[in-house]
Amino acid sequence: MGISNDTGRPTGAKSRTVYAAVEVSRKSWVVAVRPLDGAGIGVHIIPPADADALVELLDRTRKVPEWGECTPSRVLCCYEAGYEGFWLSRQLSRSGIEAVVLDPASLPLNQRAKRIKTDRVDATRMVQALAAVSAGE
Repeated sequence: MGISNDTGRPTGAKSRTVYAAVEVSRKSWVVAVRPLDGAGIGVHIIPPADADALVELLDRTRKVPEWGECTPSRVLCCYEAGYEGFWLSRQLSRSGIEAVVLDPASLPLNQRAKRIKTDRVDATRMVQALAAVSAGE
């Protein structure tokens, strides 16, 4: 293992952060989650404006059975400002989840490239950007 980084754990150790991004709409919320075990990004659909379902999903993802249930972990969740405003951020914070509200124009895009525009793709792209920014990129 290497020198410890700003999280206080040795480099090379598994991340203790769950990254999540919510693509909000009036029809449904698409939630992309990169769990603690780094098993890839999972995409989940929950009813719109159901913050309790979102918190429950993130709490389930926070626990990795092999690490024991008492293993503390950070949950960092983002969504674009829009329909939900800031009430969701306050609700997540009360549940112990760090929330980041993004400006929709803040995510980098290659304007020349053709890109698929779906809620699933947008949520996945947001969770990747959140993890990259959190890692210092």
